[in-house]
Amino acid sequence: MLPVEIIEKYLGVPYRHHGRDLSGLDCYGLVLRIFEDQGVMLWDINEEYDEDWSWQGRNLFVENYARDWEFVDDYRFMDVACFQNGKNVVNHAGIYLGENKFIHAVKAGVVVSRFTDREWQKRWVGFYRYRGTR
Repeated sequence: MLPVEIIEKYLGVPYRHHGRDLSGLDCYGLVLRIFEDQGVMLWDINEEYDEDWSWQGRNLFVENYARDWEFVDDYRFMDVACFQNGKNVVNHAGIYLGENKFIHAVKAGVVVSRFTDREWQKRWVGFYRYRGTR
């Protein structure tokens, strides 16, 4: 899929905590679906977790996903942008589309934002690439 096809398919899909289909997605559910569209099946957490898991100090990314992803400086289309909250826990992710834009699921639903927006710049941790897509 090209960036425009991803936007057309997912833009406006409602947010749903632990959502994994087009009736509602959370940020990692969106990442899973977009990779699935590319023929890549990512590992998913099966346990149920509270909506405020990151504020409880849990770092689900490190606990469950970090082994499959590597930090990269030379980010490109389909790399995952990670963001953190005030507890320094990675708690949000989106897919890099190019031109400083990323698609992600927020409480308002799936949207496209810019890294240059102050809100995202201050929370940005970095880009990660799935090890299976080198």
